[in-house]
Amino acid sequence: MLGILRRASIAVKMMGTGATSEYTAAETNRYIELAQRVTEPRFRFMNMGYATPGVDEDYSWLKDEDFESRYNIGLIQKVLDGTDLVGRRVLDIGCGRGGPASFIARYRDAERVVGLDLCQPGIEFCQTIYAGIENLSFVVGDALNLPFEADSFDVICNIDSSHAYPDLGKFYSEVHRVLRPGGRFCYADFSVRGLGWLRVKKVKEYDFRVLAVSDLTKGVSHALTLNKENLARLMEEIIAKDPANRALVESYERMVNVRLARSMGHWRSITRFVNILAELA
Repeated sequence: MLGILRRASIAVKMMGTGATSEYTAAETNRYIELAQRVTEPRFRFMNMGYATPGVDEDYSWLKDEDFESRYNIGLIQKVLDGTDLVGRRVLDIGCGRGGPASFIARYRDAERVVGLDLCQPGIEFCQTIYAGIENLSFVVGDALNLPFEADSFDVICNIDSSHAYPDLGKFYSEVHRVLRPGGRFCYADFSVRGLGWLRVKKVKEYDFRVLAVSDLTKGVSHALTLNKENLARLMEEIIAKDPANRALVESYERMVNVRLARSMGHWRSITRFVNILAELA
């Protein structure tokens, strides 16, 4: 019970100003260590994925090298649903290992895609792995202090990342600043059952017109189930290449395949994954 209450307390704080400093430090340190020590090029996505329950989805349109990441790509597609990226300038904030930004650059005909992340080793990984994609670049930067001029982008994506930011208000303010008028903000992250409206309210405070709000929890939970064996197999291959990373990699796999899967899949869970599509007024 204390664990549930603690998670609820953290989640409620995230609905307001952002994550607690304790939560932010733990999340950031885990991510930086993975970026520094795990350089496996097939490990390109860290989002939870999405798959529509009860639907046998067609992934034949994916290139062979992307099929393994089909559920992760499914979440990107779901969050971007209804947003035209053809000829657009796109910013992916919290780009992680670069998989989402690479997918957008290669499949969605964007004019330019920029991936931004606070983690220097992660950006170095991306700059190496995706060096051959002409309309894609990566920069080190803070989501709360974006290194771009005003009105620089047509579309901004932020997926499964803002829960680790210490000040959501500052984040929304920066998105507002660098997004052009009429631009789209495609945003999805963890929330609390029954409290998603607080995040929607917060986004609206920064002159965004909310076009749609959807709860993706069931699809995310389904993807975690479908991808469990694939992730476990990839993590074992990473460990085989460098056994010194066993503890770190196994900890990541447990977080995804055990803790998150149970949390997202349990009917009593307070955890929800909420998608917000907004447009700058």
